[in-house]
Amino acid sequence: VEASNDAALSAESSGTLLYRAARGAYVGKGGVVAQIDSTMLYAGYRQSEAMFDAAQAQFNLAQDTYDRQTPLYQDSIISATEYERVRAELNQSAAQLRQSEAALAQLREQLDNTRVTAPFGGYVEEHMAEVGEQVVMGTPVARLVNSAAVKVAAGVPERYASTIRKGT
Repeated sequence: VEASNDAALSAESSGTLLYRAARGAYVGKGGVVAQIDSTMLYAGYRQSEAMFDAAQAQFNLAQDTYDRQTPLYQDSIISATEYERVRAELNQSAAQLRQSEAALAQLREQLDNTRVTAPFGGYVEEHMAEVGEQVVMGTPVARLVNSAAVKVAAGVPERYASTIRKGT
């Protein structure tokens, strides 16, 4: 008897396995089958959030300065050199903001990867790693099976093969 959906779920992150769903437990599609320790990543994420906030503030200041300097440059009150310096600061702040956004997005993805989620609803059939064990990316953690639709494969002796029809 084979289930239509049968998958060995693997870790997408490295760390200590903190949680896994009980054997025989039903886990819905997208539900958490296992959780890997994310303490260090979360600390890095909080730090990255702070860096992003600082970059956002720096960008806002540079944008404000640029917006205030533009009319002064157009009225020839400030020099082209001063205006170019303000524009360069704005571009640098924008680049730092994009860089911190990318770092934050990368850490968000790494945090998401600490959860092993079910690609389909099913029952936890087998545990392949123990809570407290160190797992690395690609380590199978649990086997999930959806037994709602199954296929039975059976052998038929050759002498009965000609009498077997669909539905018998």
